[in-house]
Amino acid sequence: MTRFARFERYIGRLPQGLDSYPDVRCKASVLRTFIDTVDLSGFPFDAAPPAVRTLLQTQFLPTVSLAEAQVMGTLHAVSDYLGYDDAATLRWMDDSNGRLLNGRFFRALMSLAAPSILVTMASRQWGHIHRGTRLTTERSNPPKMFLRFPDHLYDELIARGMATGVRHALSLCRATNPRVEMVSYTPTLVTYHLGWD
Repeated sequence: MTRFARFERYIGRLPQGLDSYPDVRCKASVLRTFIDTVDLSGFPFDAAPPAVRTLLQTQFLPTVSLAEAQVMGTLHAVSDYLGYDDAATLRWMDDSNGRLLNGRFFRALMSLAAPSILVTMASRQWGHIHRGTRLTTERSNPPKMFLRFPDHLYDELIARGMATGVRHALSLCRATNPRVEMVSYTPTLVTYHLGWD
């Protein structure tokens, strides 16, 4: 499926393609954050794998648990359909994360916390949405976040996009000039450095 080049690269690294890591789950709200804002009326559903068709054509409740490899694959397939290069995909992720975190619920929650408290709470908040992956933090100088996951579940582009969500969260916590830098990436571990003025 050359029309899904990024998708093909992604699933080619997984041990069992979209069937990889069935016990690694995320809430459907992760998927909806990205696809609810794009026009999929011309999406080539007939050319897409069944799992991608199902995720794009089913209106899951936000709290439904989905296989995360399938969600990540679907995001790559949508990015392919939209014709996005890496830079455009990151902008899409940034915009989507910003809309999610600036919603009424997250805005009210985050506005009550200082940036340092967000770092402390991050692991627990991650666990409310994801199962089978682990986010830990280190209150050092600079503060660090470590994201651990099964082999190639998150590729480097997705990992960079996740940093935009952390930056938006810091901004909601009234951090001035929030910064999140991905300082290292391996197929199972990402390290981020956080900063603000």
